Amino acid sequence: MIDEILLATFVISIFTFVFWTVLGFMPERRHKLKNHPHISVVVPAHDEESVIEETVRSILDSDYPGRVEVVVVDDGSKDRTGDIVSKMASEDERLRLIETDHLGKALAVNRGVEECSGEIVAFLDADSQLAGDALSNLAAPFSDPKVGAVSGIIRVVINRNPLVWFQDFEYILSSMWRYIFDKLGCTYVLPGFAAFRREALVNVGLFCTDTLSEDFDIGLKLHKAGWRLVMSKAVMYTNVPQTVGGLARQRFRWGRGTVQVIRKHWDMVLNPRYGFIGLYGLPNQIYFFVQSFFILPITFYQIFGGYMRWYVAHGNYLSLTVLQYFFASFSMYGTLQFIYNTLSGVWPMTPIFPYFIVSYILNMLYNFLSVERIGRLNLRILLVIFFLFPYYLLTLVYFVLPFLLEVLPWTRMGGHINIWEKNR
Repeated sequence: MIDEILLATFVISIFTFVFWTVLGFMPERRHKLKNHPHISVVVPAHDEESVIEETVRSILDSDYPGRVEVVVVDDGSKDRTGDIVSKMASEDERLRLIETDHLGKALAVNRGVEECSGEIVAFLDADSQLAGDALSNLAAPFSDPKVGAVSGIIRVVINRNPLVWFQDFEYILSSMWRYIFDKLGCTYVLPGFAAFRREALVNVGLFCTDTLSEDFDIGLKLHKAGWRLVMSKAVMYTNVPQTVGGLARQRFRWGRGTVQVIRKHWDMVLNPRYGFIGLYGLPNQIYFFVQSFFILPITFYQIFGGYMRWYVAHGNYLSLTVLQYFFASFSMYGTLQFIYNTLSGVWPMTPIFPYFIVSYILNMLYNFLSVERIGRLNLRILLVIFFLFPYYLLTLVYFVLPFLLEVLPWTRMGGHINIWEKNR
């Protein structure tokens, strides 16, 4: 049974990475900035005194040639966020502060939309900074009157924390995933950095509070209303959780929010009326959850089952050999060793081995293509790829547990659930 599940996984993986790699090499869609519409940048914030000034400065220092308005919505902060923004606003008329009474992110953003005046409304998380040309890149696709929203590339603010390095590589893969889907006309996720045509936002009733993923929900609402969504090369740098606990809180929120949105828009799944979004995009996102329920138990069974059979059964609980075994199991070294020993005849070749090696090679090619398209290859990236497997397993856990919490009726969330939660 395990071999059959692995075989199916490898076959799906081969198809996926061939398909995505071909799309990744296709020419990029070019957007020319034909005019300079008035842009309002709404920054929802809650207890962001340590980062809010840098975030606002990055917007005000943008090289966008048109009119820029910045609206910070301080949603019930208990720290100095409001004071910092108020002082900055007194020195720059392009900046305004709006204070709300802890409404939650979605309602805070809606308040910002109601108060701003731009034809284009961009949203930026309060712990992020824009690249200098980001607003120009976001504005360019709106030359097409059918475009209702434009997303960008999210990168991570790097420090010496290895957990941050893994998240940066994950964000590269995530941005590449959205880049690939954009080639299919299949952009529908608008993460913490996106711009909207104000008319489109009003048309769909702004953001809803009934999911934890308002950026995913709004994308599907816009598609249902007939608007086009595209991805641009605009870059934003964001601060990410610095601890495993903070990462878990963030990913639980994302995971539950994704399930909530898919349940809310279930009528789009496998519905040809919505093109590639219904036929491929949403089913692909559901597959991420499904595979987790198979990959996690099989992986732990093989790794810890081998430990029990080959070491514990012989009284060897901890030794240099055991440490070498786990090092190989949780790094690229073990995979390369497995491939070499199998091809050289040291270990027997199983029927699924050819599928595994093709899948693995294609996966690596796609990873390096992602780095080339979205980031830049360096020693840090190479180290992350070498030790990626444990982090990959951790992300699978963050698919399984939120899915269970949202499927089980007694733990399912409902009502106004779009609230602030700090992940640091």
